[in-house]
Amino acid sequence: MSLLSETAALGIYDLRAGSMIRCEIETYQAALDLLAPQIAFVSSLPGRMPPKLLGQWCALYGIVPPEGMEEGEVRRALIESIRGCGWTVPEIEGFLRRLGAAVSIEEQPGRLMVRGDFSPCFFPDVETLLHTIEQFVPAGLEVANDLYGLSWDALDRKAYTAQMLDDRDMTWNWFETFAHLL
Repeated sequence: MSLLSETAALGIYDLRAGSMIRCEIETYQAALDLLAPQIAFVSSLPGRMPPKLLGQWCALYGIVPPEGMEEGEVRRALIESIRGCGWTVPEIEGFLRRLGAAVSIEEQPGRLMVRGDFSPCFFPDVETLLHTIEQFVPAGLEVANDLYGLSWDALDRKAYTAQMLDDRDMTWNWFETFAHLL
């Protein structure tokens, strides 16, 4: 199935002949078609790459593995990055999950709302994660940050007691402003 037919199945984009979105999707498809031989080559590399070769491939695709990441994990992340993820929300979420970012994405008119409790993984910070998501969606679709969204469930997972909150002067306003620091 092509990107155009997968995108059309969403039913939310103007894909008439000559529309900007259709032209963009067709351009993406052409670029992905050129990657097929490279994907096959990377997938056929031996289970243990020499560190120098692995570093060269990572540099080629702009990947900076976190300190201490095992060679096999870096290779899998490299393959996933080259392969890409598709364009549906579940495929984007799955791709991010395979790279260690367990976030959910909600489609809203004109934007994607990214939710979850961000913790450093393959993406060193929230800005890098959001920038990556922006690369997977059509131009003009905003990627909105709702990571660290304040909820009772999120607070329960932190296992704070009322006394701990009082001792740190954590008011509701503090949580709304600084929840990302937890």
